[in-house]
Amino acid sequence: MFWKTVKKNSTTSLPQVDSKMTSLSYPMQKQRVEKNKLRKGRFFLPVLVAFSSLFLSTGASYAESYVGAWRKGSDAYALYQYNNWTSFTSKWKQLGQQNLRLVDMEVKKIGNTTKYVGVWRKGSDGYALYRFDSWSKLTKKWQELAKQNLRLVDIEVEKFGIKTYYYGVWRKGSDKYALYSYDS
Repeated sequence: MFWKTVKKNSTTSLPQVDSKMTSLSYPMQKQRVEKNKLRKGRFFLPVLVAFSSLFLSTGASYAESYVGAWRKGSDAYALYQYNNWTSFTSKWKQLGQQNLRLVDMEVKKIGNTTKYVGVWRKGSDGYALYRFDSWSKLTKKWQELAKQNLRLVDIEVEKFGIKTYYYGVWRKGSDKYALYSYDS
């Protein structure tokens, strides 16, 4: 397994793109040694993206950090980031038609922008993606989709002001399953 942190505006920065849509088509540009290995042989695939913001002591400015884990593979894949839910779900639908399935997503509010990052892998199985404004709506959909042999494979919870949103990613499965929430 290979780990790399990429910080915006550093020597191994992400490509600069417009503010409406940030598309990180994998492999990411401007990586030194790893770039050639990844591009030539499609040697590693993204399996996890952790997306976070690091606020400096003043709280007025921030730096974006991206952390990824890769493993060897040769199947189709994609990595995208969008600044709004509509664009993210449009890409999700488009990639679904190309037999790519969302396997991991991250949602993070940075400044006044909500970032949606997704990792897709090859698949032709059933799938679903939903956003809810309450835990009860998420669990109701979870129960409904479980009857259709769809299993929750990723969940994101993000609070924006006083509102909490729940994002769920489902994939086909017939195994046992459980969902539990614990408030500390």
